[in-house]
Amino acid sequence: MTDYLTQVDGPLKQLAGEWQDTFERWAAAGREVPPAMIVICNDTKMAEMLEIHVARKGEAGPGLVNSPGETRTIRIDSKLLADAERRDDAETATDAEDRLRRVVATVGKVGEPGEGVRCLISVAMLSEGWDARNVTQILGLRAFASQLLCEQVVGRGLRRSSYDDLATPEYVDVYGVPFQMLPFANGDPGGAVSTPPRLTSIVAKRDRAEYAIRFPRVVSIVHDTHATLIVDWDSITPVAVKAELDPTRSTVAGLGGMGSDEQDHTVIWESYRRQKLCFEIGARVIRGQKEVEALFPQAVRAAEEFVTIRRKVVYGAGAVEGELDNELYKTQIADRLRDALRPGVDDGALLPVLDEYQPEGTTADVAFQSGKPDPEPTVRSHVNYVVCDSELERHIARALEADERVLAYVKNDHLFCEIPYRFNGKACRYIPDFIVRLGPERFVLLEGKGRQTSKDDAKETATRRWIAAVNDDGRRGTWSYAVVRAKAEVREVIDAAMSVTGVA
Repeated sequence: MTDYLTQVDGPLKQLAGEWQDTFERWAAAGREVPPAMIVICNDTKMAEMLEIHVARKGEAGPGLVNSPGETRTIRIDSKLLADAERRDDAETATDAEDRLRRVVATVGKVGEPGEGVRCLISVAMLSEGWDARNVTQILGLRAFASQLLCEQVVGRGLRRSSYDDLATPEYVDVYGVPFQMLPFANGDPGGAVSTPPRLTSIVAKRDRAEYAIRFPRVVSIVHDTHATLIVDWDSITPVAVKAELDPTRSTVAGLGGMGSDEQDHTVIWESYRRQKLCFEIGARVIRGQKEVEALFPQAVRAAEEFVTIRRKVVYGAGAVEGELDNELYKTQIADRLRDALRPGVDDGALLPVLDEYQPEGTTADVAFQSGKPDPEPTVRSHVNYVVCDSELERHIARALEADERVLAYVKNDHLFCEIPYRFNGKACRYIPDFIVRLGPERFVLLEGKGRQTSKDDAKETATRRWIAAVNDDGRRGTWSYAVVRAKAEVREVIDAAMSVTGVA
């Protein structure tokens, strides 16, 4: 989840800077409504995370932050939007759902509930009847299945905000949504039409809530430092800040040869404050620690020392310190400081650091489409199917279904239950195949694996460290780890797992 933000935050901030410039121009011109930016995400979980990032944490600038009584950024549910566009009355809504519908339906309309909305975060492309005329920036963060959808997205910004002077051109900035004005230009000359794969909806069943599984979303493992923050500075590799990693400017080309525009991070640089950066990084460094009050001032000083005294940041050509405010670099600095922490006493205790935005995952969030053939139907799982990547996985799923000792299980697919590890010097994420519940608070991470490789050894080492940290923390149940290497081993592995977890 955090990896997604490190890739999204740079273009988001840059486009939000363009929105801020537009906002100031419109305000100076006496416009009655603010400009609006649309962010289109890959799925609902990413949309929820971006809503927190923009509307609560203010990472796209203070102008898009929500406050009591003022909604500037709103996340859109496609069904609610469709319902909103069918309304033809102007009466005030009395419940939260109706209020949301009314706000979305009236974005950019003077005197209406949606008049002050400045940013819309959505998974869908917005319905045909949605006619807001104040869209000035569009950020596409999802893969579109057809050329038509790309054009539909861009079309949201092609309605004029003013018809007073048609000789005055209006523009919309679009990032990340490539399209062509003539979609048939690159068509197959033979006219061949490929048959799309048959899709299966993989969803959590509402009537199976007793099979729900919750799990911690761990982003890293740290030593319990107790009340003293000890940083092994010599172990830290400097963070490289350069345009190749997170571009600092973009060339935005006009359609039909209408020229181009250079857009950069000027607004980000102007709003950068080192103290704010160090406070944010310091809070991340000690997340998961028990002595937070004693450690926070030390963590803030360590963050400032990282950036200044120790010179653990190396700037490429043209890069400035203000770039550190991008999520990519903030995450790298916090990660390297956390990795360099050493225990205050030699007790070997480990602590899990949970995801800042979504510390806990649940099977209730599963909802996606799969094109893989023959998914395995379930009964003992909150999720309706197991999408099998191998015959061994299929056998494991059937064995879990047949074992009365299994209270619930789920294929770890689109759950974001990931274990951080390093292999050949690179940061990686390992996704175990199954999560199995053997007791009310007893869980097993189960992997189906044939031939063992050195990368698998690294995964297992990291998983056992994950298990130790989560179990030492004591707030997320008791966990164990098991590997099935042959079909005949499933019951034997469950026997061993039940013994480890102490299930009677």
